[in-house]
Amino acid sequence: MKDEDYKPFYLNNILVIDEGYYVLNGFPLYFPNEDLYYEIHIKSNDSLKIIKSYVEDWIYIDLISTVELEIYTGEHIQECFSDGPSSYTYYSYREIEKTFKNEWKPKVKNLEVKFHKLLNQRLPAYITARSNVVQNFKCLYKEISPNNNNTDKAHTFLFASLYSFPGSDLASEAYLHSLINPSKELILFKDWKSDYLYLEAKYNSLVNIDLDNYVIVKNHVIDIYKNMFNHVLPSLKYNFEDVDEPKYTTLFTSLIKMLDKTEA
Repeated sequence: MKDEDYKPFYLNNILVIDEGYYVLNGFPLYFPNEDLYYEIHIKSNDSLKIIKSYVEDWIYIDLISTVELEIYTGEHIQECFSDGPSSYTYYSYREIEKTFKNEWKPKVKNLEVKFHKLLNQRLPAYITARSNVVQNFKCLYKEISPNNNNTDKAHTFLFASLYSFPGSDLASEAYLHSLINPSKELILFKDWKSDYLYLEAKYNSLVNIDLDNYVIVKNHVIDIYKNMFNHVLPSLKYNFEDVDEPKYTTLFTSLIKMLDKTEA
């Protein structure tokens, strides 16, 4: 498989028609058409239950032959992996036009303008509120981190990204999105009315969220730290020998428990 052949598909959810018949809902990474929604239909005699663990992740389905396929997961070919080939009896990739376009698409576009205007207005307050939590984390890390961590390359590798978060504020808009909508940020609906209702709920959440509430922002930042830690931890064993993962997990857990007790 060549690099240019790897064209991942974001898997929103899976509909099981019956045992062995799966409908995968999502959208392609490259240039999805806003007027369409996307489905992949697969029938297989093999058990493909493993694909349920790929929901809310990027996948690529390699059709090896007319009877065999292989499902990779990962946004980029350099980081993808597979559980091996499976047989299939039917495969179909479908691009379907979303309904209620004439009535609801203009409403969506108007609300998008209002939403992004409000987002930019609330962004500075969000950055300030988040910074308070981040500074508390850094202070706690300095207190309990081993003094010799500079000689522990695995420790440095694991905690460097946590300590440097958020780095620049280029990603702050995306983080604010996740605060007002922590469930499924990447989602594609089959009709424009659903798009509108989804965006309306996010807009109302952005209007009403109390960014002065330290607990709300603290829980949000803790979730970010946990996701970052869980993302980096598995790569330790590939980059360093004799890694003591429980030691780092214990340290991180202690940090989070202490951070959770902090106040503004």
